[in-house]
Amino acid sequence: MKQLLFKIIVTVFIVLIGYPAFAVKGKIRVGLYLPLYLDSIVHNGYSWFADNPYPDYMNPGISFYNGVMLASQNFFSNTANSIDVYVLDSKSSLPAQNKWLNSKEALSLDFMIAMFSNKEEMKRVSDWGLLKNTPVLSVTFPSAAGIKNNPYFYVLNPSLQFHLGAIFKLLLNQYADDNIIMLTKDGAMEQSILQFFEHQNQFLDTAEQLHYQTCKIEGPLSLQTLLPYFKYNQQNILVCASTNIDFGITIDSVAEQYSRSNLLLIGMPNWDKVTALRNPLNNIPICYSKSLNFYSDNKMEAYRYFSDLYKKKFYALPNEYTSLGYDVFNHFVGIANVSGADFVNQLSSSLDTVFTTYQFVPRYVSPYAIIPDFFENTNISFIHLVGNTVANVIPASKF
Repeated sequence: MKQLLFKIIVTVFIVLIGYPAFAVKGKIRVGLYLPLYLDSIVHNGYSWFADNPYPDYMNPGISFYNGVMLASQNFFSNTANSIDVYVLDSKSSLPAQNKWLNSKEALSLDFMIAMFSNKEEMKRVSDWGLLKNTPVLSVTFPSAAGIKNNPYFYVLNPSLQFHLGAIFKLLLNQYADDNIIMLTKDGAMEQSILQFFEHQNQFLDTAEQLHYQTCKIEGPLSLQTLLPYFKYNQQNILVCASTNIDFGITIDSVAEQYSRSNLLLIGMPNWDKVTALRNPLNNIPICYSKSLNFYSDNKMEAYRYFSDLYKKKFYALPNEYTSLGYDVFNHFVGIANVSGADFVNQLSSSLDTVFTTYQFVPRYVSPYAIIPDFFENTNISFIHLVGNTVANVIPASKF
């Protein structure tokens, strides 16, 4: 495994100085902007982790790259067209990044797939995309703050605000007659989440508004704290109005002590890979929203195929970043392969969908804007989980 990772790093390192990662002279040219941290672990041609495990902070970028590599090989085996893939390390020096972004290779790109770590990276690359008329697909960073008048910037991972809007519609359309309890605590994020729900209610007539109780946890949470809010003759819907993972885990563990079955826990979009919330012994159903979807029945076969490919090559199970790299690369390269110059108008196409279908809509920061400030994916699903088993997957568009 160490040798394999070392080969991957060396391959990417070569790419960073201007050579394509996979094919040459291809019709489709794709850029990858990934957090690989090569300057910190490769020195004088020697890899720091040749004799040591690579640090955890490298995992997202390397895993995403592995998924792309696997997808590219699958692409080559199923089409006569070739593809050039260039990788730029987002953690390399700014002079090195600027030099490459102004190179002839960067100018030739059809689109850039980017994993941003912060707003500064996002602004730098989005500005470049606007200047060069090159679409930039932001795959993980759930924000487009500060991006204006840029119709070449696409957010694949919807903002928290969009997820909250979907949760509000779910509660209003599916659970309005139940006993809804918002669980919150001190914090700026928690306050903004509560304010969002209050604001959404203002657009509705009094009779149509979402009715809920608010329970603010100010000390250790126990079942005795929650019991006064429960109603025994109704379904009780606990909503974790916080993105704090530990707070969500605490709510789940306390809810598990409740002996009745009339309980549902609704969480945040960052709950998907939290191991503590996937205890096979848990009986309380959990629901949360997610953009990347390979849980529904019609996606599982594709995921098993991908997982088998990954295990054969890397002797391990794929993680979320690997799945994302494989999914995004297959999908958008497939669209580029079919649509050619019409690529940007086909980004919401279901062509070559592996796990996820995207539905991009223009976003305008100002109500008077004519040009979209950016495009945001609005296709998310609600995952219903019992223990470690996905019981149901429902598109948020149904609500």
